[in-house]
Amino acid sequence: MITASSSAIDAFFKNNDFSSPGTILSLLLVVLVGIFIFLFNAMAMRRKQLDIKIHFISVILNRRRQIAAELDNDSPSPENNSMTARLECDTRAATQIDALPADTLSQPLLNEYRKLGEALQQALPECRAELEHYNHLVEKSDTRWFTKLCRFTPRERF
Repeated sequence: MITASSSAIDAFFKNNDFSSPGTILSLLLVVLVGIFIFLFNAMAMRRKQLDIKIHFISVILNRRRQIAAELDNDSPSPENNSMTARLECDTRAATQIDALPADTLSQPLLNEYRKLGEALQQALPECRAELEHYNHLVEKSDTRWFTKLCRFTPRERF
């Protein structure tokens, strides 16, 4: 079987003239399409990873807002659904919860709230760095044509 496939490859190269303009243009087109597919997949994968990290932070913020509402009925709510407004709201809620007397709060909920706060503080720097890198690639002037063609848009900075 190996000899048959190697002889088929040898026959292919012996029977084709790689110096003709049509063959050279065809090979060049295949290489360009391959590069385009590689770049698109790399950007799509980077965008997907960033969206997953943003979603993770969003889930943490949603759960912290639910716990804050259970611990303190006066907890603030965000003005809009932007990540910046939600983070500011979370900071205000954390300040209010810290100011409440500890003996009146449910300890399991308070412990979960604090653990989620630690997870949020660990996830934010990594997500922000990834966000800046992605937005830099999308907004970069020499790759702007590619990102516009493929409809990659910058994500909200927070």
